[in-house]
Amino acid sequence: MQHRIMRVRETIVEGIFYPSDIKKLTRLVKSLLHKAPRASRPARGIISPHAGLRYSGSIAAAAFNSAAAGKFRRVVIVAPAHHHSGDNVIFPESDYFKLPTGLIPVDREAVESLAASSTAFHINDLPHLDEHSIEVQLPFTSTLFPKATIIPILLGTIGVRTLETLADALRHTFSTDMAGTLFVASANLTPFLQKADADAQAELFLSRILQNEPGPLRSDLAAGRISSGGAASAAVLLTIMGQAAKVQLLARGSSAETNADYLQLVHYAAVAFF
Repeated sequence: MQHRIMRVRETIVEGIFYPSDIKKLTRLVKSLLHKAPRASRPARGIISPHAGLRYSGSIAAAAFNSAAAGKFRRVVIVAPAHHHSGDNVIFPESDYFKLPTGLIPVDREAVESLAASSTAFHINDLPHLDEHSIEVQLPFTSTLFPKATIIPILLGTIGVRTLETLADALRHTFSTDMAGTLFVASANLTPFLQKADADAQAELFLSRILQNEPGPLRSDLAAGRISSGGAASAAVLLTIMGQAAKVQLLARGSSAETNADYLQLVHYAAVAFF
């Protein structure tokens, strides 16, 4: 009988987007969470940015703290594949994602089940190995939900049909335990843009989120009015949450608040769905 070799997805932005030292990372994440407001009831889904913690850590902490009271057994993270194009949804081959603080287990059973539900869904480690948009969420998930497994999902330049298929597959797969499942959309409001364009796109993207309108958001994304790679991740989350969800803006900011560059910037926001 052959035994499967355990695969570990190594860190790629350790020491760049967050501290590589275990004590410094733990202290920083706990400090960010301590300063963020905590919701009286746990969010079912959140939108969290994926910049370095010095840029958007406080905003990500606000997003995750809104879910901190939950008893989540798994965390589904839907994120953009910045270096991968194609109408594809990509699940990892890896059994664990590594952090300086330890290994986070991937829910292999859920991954295999989801990947088998559409020909647009694939299991492939390569896009995950050079992508940071999931990794930067993990210091928060591992701190707040240390026993939870993760379902890491990368999105290429997916079309509306694939987006809806993924949302349907996630709802179906976890329909019997939605209370034990936290859905995370890894998304910045904008990429790095000139201030006027960044401001306009951020306002449009955020308005679609707060109005809980996945249809118009999908249309804006397809038409190029919103260029954030995380817009598809957010659209998947909105579709899963449904129009009955209460949407709350928790925090927002931009890279200019850290580097003082107000000519070109990235916008961030923390949003919770209850």
